[in-house]
Amino acid sequence: MSGKPNPTAIGAFVVGAIALLLGATLFFGGELLAARSGKFGAAVIFTSSVKGLDVGAPVTLRGVKIGEVTDIHVGFDERTGEFVIPVTISVNREDLGIAKDVATKANLQMLIERGLRAQLKTQSLLTGLLYVDLVFKPESPPRYVDFATGEPQLPTAPTGLEAIMERMSEVD
Repeated sequence: MSGKPNPTAIGAFVVGAIALLLGATLFFGGELLAARSGKFGAAVIFTSSVKGLDVGAPVTLRGVKIGEVTDIHVGFDERTGEFVIPVTISVNREDLGIAKDVATKANLQMLIERGLRAQLKTQSLLTGLLYVDLVFKPESPPRYVDFATGEPQLPTAPTGLEAIMERMSEVD
């Protein structure tokens, strides 16, 4: 038991460990990079409360999950003197059926012109959790907020309750 260590066995162990580590890095790292390249980001800026919306909340289109919320923070618009809530979403191109080589901004602008809007909707009345739903409402004018974001901005549409409140405010 108390013999001299075999340098060949130690060397073989170190080389095997490095090869295993390199193989795992290539396998798992390639999967992570491939998944990341199939996504694109967009910003949705809300001026009302987003209480119940969390990072990781789903982004849906006609009931199908196509992405998730990746960032929520508060910003101050010095021009208007109001606080805004920029929400960054990540959308998976494969779930939308969009090829990776297609220009995202051009397609996004075309969809916005056809009525693509973002809305906050309730996941559960019991928990009060929210999610971002992408809807097509060509009759609804796009609501943009003049606030700098790193991603292209998706316009919002009023939620059902906001639309009712807007109509009520117009009544004398």
